[in-house]
Amino acid sequence: MKFYPICQQEQNMKHIITFGLVILLLGITTAKAEWYSGGTLHRGDMGDWVDAAPSNHLATSADFVATTSMNGSFTSQISRTISTTNDLLPYSIKLRVCIDAAYGPSLEFMKVSEIAAACMALMGWLK
Repeated sequence: MKFYPICQQEQNMKHIITFGLVILLLGITTAKAEWYSGGTLHRGDMGDWVDAAPSNHLATSADFVATTSMNGSFTSQISRTISTTNDLLPYSIKLRVCIDAAYGPSLEFMKVSEIAAACMALMGWLK
């Protein structure tokens, strides 16, 4: 009785499964959106903000931070710390938290962009 062909088949099956898992994982990681993409709330109001997903909040905040940085409106202290997209992340998170905290029924119809500008000014980020 020879068991070699069965062992070889099992070994081949392990390689096929491993290869399939690697391909699956690569597909998942490459399909994952970047933290700064997908922001759609730039022209929305605070009611839109409350209804949106947290990932949209972060991406929209990142867009506000990036635009403010590119316009040269940040203080020199802030500007010195931003040289890559990933450098925007801590500021985007802080801005998102501030916008979240600003929400209230009386502000529901205020523009997200106005709240974002007020937050950046209150946090001392602007010239």
